[in-house]
Amino acid sequence: MLGKLFSTAPADENDVWPFNPMRDALENIINQELSDGLKTSLYNTRGIHSRGIDEGGDDERKLAEKFRRSANILEYSHPQISKVLKRLVDTYQREAVLRDEEIVIRRRL
Repeated sequence: MLGKLFSTAPADENDVWPFNPMRDALENIINQELSDGLKTSLYNTRGIHSRGIDEGGDDERKLAEKFRRSANILEYSHPQISKVLKRLVDTYQREAVLRDEEIVIRRRL
């Protein structure tokens, strides 16, 4: 429940997620349950999306890069948030590979 609430926080003026007061609060209370809920909720904020039949994982790579940037910036100042974001990046990267593989399979059929 809290993960969903925190996932709606905006980025800061430098496009680092989440904005500073929220990241300070979150870093102080995060635990495994909140971490898991936050990752899932951040992933779900994408909502429903579609792609063309020959589009691979470029959208997922862009999202991975967006969250990787925040994770890298926060790595030392907010390490728990950075870990959550890195887990999200890993999810998007795996999904990108799957989408690319789907194209290869479709072309073979």
